[in-house]
Amino acid sequence: VTTTPKAKELRPFAERLITLAKKADAVMKGVGPDNEKLDEKARAIRALHYRRQAMALLGPTHGTGIWDKNDKSTGDTVLKKLFREIGPRYADRPGGYTRVLKQHYRRLGDAGETAVIELLKAGEKKVR
Repeated sequence: VTTTPKAKELRPFAERLITLAKKADAVMKGVGPDNEKLDEKARAIRALHYRRQAMALLGPTHGTGIWDKNDKSTGDTVLKKLFREIGPRYADRPGGYTRVLKQHYRRLGDAGETAVIELLKAGEKKVR
């Protein structure tokens, strides 16, 4: 939950990261971005390149641990979850991985409009 302008600003950032993870997943399955066949070493190098691009975008937060609801560490980092779970989830989707839902109430203090930004589930479609 955040303000509407922040959610709208966050959307392209999150979608760029998911696209990098999706490209790395496609490369590791054996097909390059131009439908070229790659050997195993070239696939690993290309996937590492996408991972490093995501690390550069995330900055020092790429190594941040993920915690569950019971305050226990899951052992994963933000980057691992992005490339192992979120990227493959959207392998067949051409874009539009997030949704911004505006809320009817305003934030206390400055009365800013609030919104919820969320990832779509696998196979879910955006509703207009």
